[in-house]
Amino acid sequence: MQARKDIPAFVKMAASVAAMIAAMTSCVRETFEMTMPEEGRKVTVTLPLASPGVMETVVTKANTYSNMASIILFIYNADGTVCEKILETENGDITLEGGSEYSDDANSGRLYTARFTATSGVKRICAIGNYEDVTNWEYYDREAHRWGNFSEYIDRIKTQAREGMSAAELGKRVFFLNRVFPENGNTPTFDGWRMISTGAGNISIDTDGNVTDPATGSEGILHMERCVADIQFRITAKAADNPETGDVDESIHNITFSPTSYNIYNIPSGLRLAPGRSYDDNPNEGERPDESFPEFYFDGSEKKYFTEVKDEATSTTYTSLQFFMPENIQKTLTTGVNKDGEPYDFTAADDSGYRLRERWNGTDANEEKIWKFAPENGTYVVITGEYSESDENNNHLYSGTTSYTVHLGDFGPGNWGDFSIRRNHRYIYTVTVSGVNNIKVEATTDNETQPGAEGNIISTQDNVTRNYS
Repeated sequence: MQARKDIPAFVKMAASVAAMIAAMTSCVRETFEMTMPEEGRKVTVTLPLASPGVMETVVTKANTYSNMASIILFIYNADGTVCEKILETENGDITLEGGSEYSDDANSGRLYTARFTATSGVKRICAIGNYEDVTNWEYYDREAHRWGNFSEYIDRIKTQAREGMSAAELGKRVFFLNRVFPENGNTPTFDGWRMISTGAGNISIDTDGNVTDPATGSEGILHMERCVADIQFRITAKAADNPETGDVDESIHNITFSPTSYNIYNIPSGLRLAPGRSYDDNPNEGERPDESFPEFYFDGSEKKYFTEVKDEATSTTYTSLQFFMPENIQKTLTTGVNKDGEPYDFTAADDSGYRLRERWNGTDANEEKIWKFAPENGTYVVITGEYSESDENNNHLYSGTTSYTVHLGDFGPGNWGDFSIRRNHRYIYTVTVSGVNNIKVEATTDNETQPGAEGNIISTQDNVTRNYS
C-alpha cells in the first residue's frame, strides 16, 4: 500500500478560505433574492392606482374629480435613467378597471387597477391620468417656435423618453394653461374626468406580476395627484367689541359685509409634470414660451360669482367663492430682514407674523403695490364689498365700499411665512370681517388689525369720509 502524502498547510488554508467564500456568497445570494425580485421576466402586472378624492389633507370621500378615464405609464429602470416601455390605455396596452371608493390614514379617493405586460424587477413609474381629450392645457415647442395641444405634448415627451430622457427630466417638463385663460384673466375650469392627475414612484414587480413597495415590502400603490389646487373662501361678518382681545359682543355693534367682487393676482400660467416640486424647481418667467405669451404670472379679471355655504356644525352661513389654480411654490419665510433692512419673524406663536403678510409700499393700485415681506410672485386675492356698521340701538354709523387682501398659503401659528399653493390640496380660508380695517382669517388666533384693508368709509355721524389703507 502506498503511503498517504500529507496535504501542505497552505493548500488546507486555501481550501478553507474558498469554502468560507462559497458559504458567504451563498448567504449573500439568498439574502439578495429574498429582498429583490428576479429581473427581466415577462409578466402580466396588476398595479393599484389611487386616484385622489376631495383635495384636502384629511380623509374625505371621492368625488367626480376622482374619476380616471385614461392613463399613460412611462416605465423606467430602477434608477430612472432608461425608459424601458411606454404604455397607454388609448393603444390597448393597459386595461383600466375598478374605481371603487377607498380611504386609509393618509389618502382617499377611488382605487383603480391597471393591468399590463412588463418585465419583473424594480421599476420607476411615471404616470399621467386623464391625458386624452384635454382642452385646458397646451405646450410650447421651443425648437419649432409654435404652440401645440396637449396630445402633441404627450407625443413630444414620449419621443424624448425613448431618446434617452430620464424620469427626473420627464418630471420637469412644463405645460401651460390654454392661452385663452391668461388672455381673459380666468382660472381653469374642468369637466370632472378631464382633470389631469400625475404620479411617480418606485415599484417592485415579482415573477407573478404582483406589485410591492421596494422600500417597505408593503402593497405597492401608485398615488396620483391632481395638477391643480382647489381654493375656497368663506366670508362672514361678526363685530368685535375689543379689537385688542377679539372678544365678540354683537350687542355692541352690528356689522355686515356683502362681497360684490374679487380679483386674483399672480396666477401661474404653467406647471411641471411631476408632483413633489420644491421652490428651487418652481417654474418662473424663464419658462415663458416667447414674448407673445402673457407673463408667466398673470392677474385675473374681476369676478362676481359668489354662493352661500352653511356650516351645519355652527349654523353659520358664509358667502363663498371657489376656483382652481395651478400650484405655485414660493420660498417659505422664517426670520430675517427684507430688502429694506426691516426685520421679520414668521415663526411667532402669536399672530404678529400674520400681520406682516399683507404689508406693502406704493399706491393703492394692486398692480403697483410692492410687498414688504411677501414674495413678489405669491398669489393673493382681493375681496371687495359693501361694509355697514350700526350701534346697539341700530343707529347707522359707517357705510361704504372696502376691500380685504389675503395672500394664499398654508399658514398658522409658528408658520406664518408659508406662501405656497400645492397641487392636489384644498385650501379653505374663513374670513371674518370684524371692523372697517379689521378681519380675521381662518388660522389666526385672535383679532388684529388687517393691513390689507383699504377703501372709503363714510361716517354718518359727522359726514366725514375716512380714507384708509
